[in-house]
Amino acid sequence: MKGISKMWYRGLQLKKERRMEELSRSGLLSSAEPGISVRAIHVIGGDEARRKLIDIGVVPGEVLRVLKNDYEGPVLVSIRGTTLMIGRGLADKVRVVPV
Repeated sequence: MKGISKMWYRGLQLKKERRMEELSRSGLLSSAEPGISVRAIHVIGGDEARRKLIDIGVVPGEVLRVLKNDYEGPVLVSIRGTTLMIGRGLADKVRVVPV
């Protein structure tokens, strides 16, 4: 490989390593502790689940504050000053990391 190609390839490797490290320390929104802030990093699921989450503002990179999580029923979160209830099924599809 030439110089630029090596640098580009190494950049891709580093990006992949950081992504894997982030995923390894992530959890599901449905298991996040109440009172903490988390950042959405990945949405697991099909087009319909992704569309619903995008419609309510849950997209990768967005910071959410978990207000209530009884580990049964919906999860109560705050996103950009708006309080939302996210059903357990959708909350199971959002991977998050603590902020």
